[in-house]
Amino acid sequence: MLTLLRQELYKQIHGKFYIGWGMIMFIFAMLIGWASNKYHIMSGETYMTRLSGSIQIILIAMIVFASTIISNEFSSGTIKNLLSRQYSRMQVFISKLITILLMYIYLIVVTFISTFIGRMIFFNSGNIIWKQLGTNLGAYSLFLLLIASAALLISNIAKSSGAAIGIGVAFIFAAQIISTLLQILISHYNWLKWNPFNFINVNNQLTMNGMDKMTLLSNNQMIIGTILYSILFIFVAGFIFKKRNV
Repeated sequence: MLTLLRQELYKQIHGKFYIGWGMIMFIFAMLIGWASNKYHIMSGETYMTRLSGSIQIILIAMIVFASTIISNEFSSGTIKNLLSRQYSRMQVFISKLITILLMYIYLIVVTFISTFIGRMIFFNSGNIIWKQLGTNLGAYSLFLLLIASAALLISNIAKSSGAAIGIGVAFIFAAQIISTLLQILISHYNWLKWNPFNFINVNNQLTMNGMDKMTLLSNNQMIIGTILYSILFIFVAGFIFKKRNV
């Protein structure tokens, strides 16, 4: 298992994904820092606690990464080499999950460092509000956990990496639109609050006031529901991966 994970990390590190997205995160943080300072878009404190607004870039990166990490193996035929060795399908799947987690940690670290540098360059003042930063990071992490698990599930259905990315990105943006439209129905049909699209609001609810009146869920319900749906998506993705023809 450890050998499989090392091979997976070696393949990812020597690819263009780590370097390319790392550079994108840094450049984006610098641009937002410069624009925020010049046009007074946000203060140094807000810039830091919101991680320079880079969460949308991380979202896109994680969708692409989670959508292709498995579909690439099938489209390129390398899955046959993995399964022809002593590794089981579940070992391969778990190694992919760990790699996705490590990619997320990498992107968060790069974003934090880039934002910190941007704060030092473009803002003369502005303390780091660690409690608010921690709350934002926790909310972002739950949101991305749900999105990445959904993207992973979709990638197991798609037959090519290009289709997986396209379907994954389209699904996420469509899901956000559906979530907004469902807010109207939730107020009339209380049971609809448990639909998975409602939990896409986890990030907003944990960082903004008043969202619980729209989702009709408490913060604890939102957190637990997000985790349970993520586990469900991962479980179904693993089941499909185990049964998928090579």
